[in-house]
Amino acid sequence: MGTTHDRKALELHMYVELAIENTSFSTLEALARRLGAITAAAFATHGPMKSRVRDIDSIAINSMSLALEAIQSRFDRTDVWHVSQEEATTLRRTAGQLDEAIRLLPYNVIRRAESLVAHMLTNMTADQAAAIINS
Repeated sequence: MGTTHDRKALELHMYVELAIENTSFSTLEALARRLGAITAAAFATHGPMKSRVRDIDSIAINSMSLALEAIQSRFDRTDVWHVSQEEATTLRRTAGQLDEAIRLLPYNVIRRAESLVAHMLTNMTADQAAAIINS
């Protein structure tokens, strides 16, 4: 893995650990942004996730998304940010699985995906972003 890809993989692991150890809206949002960029880059490079249900990167992205959704759902019910041990294990495991996916993605595609996600979150309402994601 090249140094730029190593750095991107390390960033993902750092976001995961920060979200686990200091769970808050901002740490989870940062992790979700990173996952969104990896998802967009994987989509641009390999095609839709739904058609790749057996690919390890697709499975890892889906698992991490489900863990983040569970954390958010718990917060919505309890008004307390918390990551369970199972969720922490899932986040760490999937970050490890995504190391290989990150290595296979062209670096310029990752950077463009990061810019796209940042632009979407800056210039769209949550409803607009959700409509695009759900379409």
